[in-house]
Amino acid sequence: MPFGLACSAQTFQRFMNEVLHCFDFAFVYLEDILISSSSEQEHATHLNMVLKRLSEYGIRVNVAKCVLGAQELSFQGYLVNEHGIRPMPMKLAPIVNYDRPKTVKD
Repeated sequence: MPFGLACSAQTFQRFMNEVLHCFDFAFVYLEDILISSSSEQEHATHLNMVLKRLSEYGIRVNVAKCVLGAQELSFQGYLVNEHGIRPMPMKLAPIVNYDRPKTVKD
């Protein structure tokens, strides 16, 4: 799909949501698909289900861009792992290290 068109990103997002809406373990953000699983075996099953569904719709996957079986990953400026989602430490550093005001004028 050409992404130079004005609403192509929204159209693609809607399409991908429709393709994978039946999987509660899959989260889609444009061309990124996050698959949440509680074990390696379950992850392999989930991955096969998603890949089969993508294939049914003629969607190809760029294997070089895939991260498979990761316990933790960076996604849209956040760190995602089994404990939840939190901002990346490097994104918080400017706020944490900001000098506190010393006077009312500061």
